[in-house]
Amino acid sequence: MDVYVCFGENLKAHGTEAVLFSVTAPGSDHLPWDESACAVAGDHKHSGLLGCQVEAGQALVWNESAQHRCKWSLRHARGQHMATFESYDWMGNHADKTVTFTVG
Repeated sequence: MDVYVCFGENLKAHGTEAVLFSVTAPGSDHLPWDESACAVAGDHKHSGLLGCQVEAGQALVWNESAQHRCKWSLRHARGQHMATFESYDWMGNHADKTVTFTVG
């Protein structure tokens, strides 16, 4: 099922406003590249777009501890927050939207 449709249906069923966020892995300064898994031979700047991958063991450790980090983040993010989102179209027109939300 399409992720957009899945989230959309669940948010409609929720019936109130919600904030979605994602937890992403750190950069290559924390998760080393697996030199043997590179799709590009020779010297190159590693990139997932080129088919390079981080070391599987390090990725596993990161993924297994993600739930703990998420719980920690939510505990420390409790309270009311404000965020402003800005966008520009191809003609340079600007729009922004400020929203206030509560975590907890």
